[in-house]
Amino acid sequence: ITAEVASINFILLENIRKRFEKWSLTQTIGDIFLTLAPYFKVYQSYIDLHDNVLQINQTNKSNKEFQDILNIGLNHPLSRGNTFESLLILPIQRIPRYVLLLNDLKNNTPEEHPDFNNIKESCEAFKKVADQINYGVGKAKARAQCAQIQATLESAFGRSLTIQLVQPHRILLKEGIVIKQGQKGKSQKNLFLFNDLYLLVPSSYSPFVTIAPHFLKETKVEEDSSLGNGFKLIYFGKSCII
Repeated sequence: ITAEVASINFILLENIRKRFEKWSLTQTIGDIFLTLAPYFKVYQSYIDLHDNVLQINQTNKSNKEFQDILNIGLNHPLSRGNTFESLLILPIQRIPRYVLLLNDLKNNTPEEHPDFNNIKESCEAFKKVADQINYGVGKAKARAQCAQIQATLESAFGRSLTIQLVQPHRILLKEGIVIKQGQKGKSQKNLFLFNDLYLLVPSSYSPFVTIAPHFLKETKVEEDSSLGNGFKLIYFGKSCII
């Protein structure tokens, strides 16, 4: 994937260089960007692997052989003192910079110039690619967040959850401490609210407590002022106030 990302940028650079060798006031470069724009979707595959690579690096922090090989690259002059994480994010930052470049070209190119429409269309094309990349980054972060929550809870309780939190559609909306009032009185809970379910986890972990997911589509929510700005949650006949 990194080879494909490097290749498409190299092709762009070489094509622009050829145009500059024959530069004139009517020369065009917008058509190059426009033609190559669809191929920059390869960045999506790079993003999909981004978090996995970070995790591999984190897992091998104590692996001397792995770190020695990594440091050879980080100590190279081309690394310019960047960390591994900084270098890994650089390719993702390139697309927004292309958008800024094309937008600047459009603003400084007369509308009657033969390249104006090419630049304008290229700008829109790269904005779409950037939006897709941002969406992919968001999904990757959401998956990582869900995985981290699952790992933390399973480590604290010493066993697997009854549900796999990492799902393509699932994102964390909110987490925090709430007061739950149920049949057994008041207790402090950690709330993890996702876009399709929520978890109410005891603040003091115990291996005897079961963490059961409550799905939003099966939960009825009513306002309740008994706990201040509270809500009553009704799930399969059982209710509580938070």
